[in-house]
Amino acid sequence: MEICIRNAKMDEYGIAESIMKQVQQMHIGWRPDIYKYSKNVLPVEMYEQAVKEKTFFVAEYKGTVQITGIVILLIFYGCYFIKMFSQSQKGIRTDQIGKGKEGAAKTIELVMKGSAYLAFAAELFSILFHVCLLPVPVRLVGAVAGAAGAAVFVVSVLTMQDSWRAGVSKTEETALVTNGIYQISRNPAFLGFDLVHIGIGLMFFNWGLFAAVLFAGVMLHLQIVYVEEAFLTEAFGQEYLEYKKKVCRYLGRK
Repeated sequence: MEICIRNAKMDEYGIAESIMKQVQQMHIGWRPDIYKYSKNVLPVEMYEQAVKEKTFFVAEYKGTVQITGIVILLIFYGCYFIKMFSQSQKGIRTDQIGKGKEGAAKTIELVMKGSAYLAFAAELFSILFHVCLLPVPVRLVGAVAGAAGAAVFVVSVLTMQDSWRAGVSKTEETALVTNGIYQISRNPAFLGFDLVHIGIGLMFFNWGLFAAVLFAGVMLHLQIVYVEEAFLTEAFGQEYLEYKKKVCRYLGRK
């Protein structure tokens, strides 16, 4: 695990102040006869001056952030490939992307698949080379979003059981799943995808990664709106339309 020492940034003042307050409390606890409470333990002017003069330093554990990003991707893609292997043992073809389709539907699915590969490559590159232009608090938000996305994806795949597919299949019989997590989201797997992309994007933000995950997000949305919803309407008719009236596309009930 690599420790990186760098100069502090102005937007990290809140974190620095919080640490200083903890240190102050520890000193007061040890020697209350010597140390007294001070409300303004780190004046913002003093911190600003230290940042300008480059006399305030931050120690970062690079490996921790990178390992977190890798674990999120391992859970996410591991679930996908384990499910694919499990279904293949039952004679089920999981990957239906672009298969048995023509025109716009086929194009959307194939471009979506390409965008997913591109996003994964950009995410992996950004993690391995620890590329990021955002402050620590934003990266922490990204870690939470990414972990939530991986969890949502796993739950959605497990809930779908053997009806789950990557892409839609007009030749294989599947059920309309509306229980569990599908009671609050019509597309929780896609929601999981989006949260993972957003999470990794915030943890390792750079403009190349931003462009890749944005492209993937747009293509996932087009897949839902112009391919999946049309297929479900055709396959399940009024049952799906009633379900669509009650549950939001990504999150929430109507």
